[in-house]
Amino acid sequence: MLSKEFLEMREDEVYILMAVARKKFNPLSRSTEIVWREVIRKVENYDRKYEKIVSMIKSRPDMKFYLYLSANPRNCTNALYTTTKRLIDYMAQPNERIKKIDAVWMSELMKEYNRSSHTKRWIIDCDTKSIDKVVKLSDDIKKVTNLLYTQETKNGYHFIISPCDIRKINLPDYCELKRDGLVYMDSFNF
Repeated sequence: MLSKEFLEMREDEVYILMAVARKKFNPLSRSTEIVWREVIRKVENYDRKYEKIVSMIKSRPDMKFYLYLSANPRNCTNALYTTTKRLIDYMAQPNERIKKIDAVWMSELMKEYNRSSHTKRWIIDCDTKSIDKVVKLSDDIKKVTNLLYTQETKNGYHFIISPCDIRKINLPDYCELKRDGLVYMDSFNF
């Protein structure tokens, strides 16, 4: 599990902890994914929020969940502005979304343009468990940029890195760069 040191945030920033039940692993779920989110407003609240979302997951042993954390903090000031703009648009054409203001807020927080401007982390999502390939990629990354954290995932590894000229890292075809992604934390009921 990621340590609290990973959570660098300013006064107007938050992290998002997400539990996702993907449709392809849960054929009995509705037509869309099930997503539960917890906002981490202070580093001190991390453990409590983590335990809360894990207990929600455990209340559904019939569902397969992935647990993620936003790689970058979210800027609440920007998100408030964009949420207000969106709500004004909804008022002009009322629809069902106006009943889900919390979902609008959460959606806006997760938009890339509401990512913190002072903390930027990229994720290289690597779908291999081959130790030789993982070590080679890790060495290649370290030649170009800071490797901040390595997180084992269900199918491989997430390398959390500082932004760089990604062309200098020869990414294999089993890897994908995510400039504002979600860091894998755990999976449940698989």
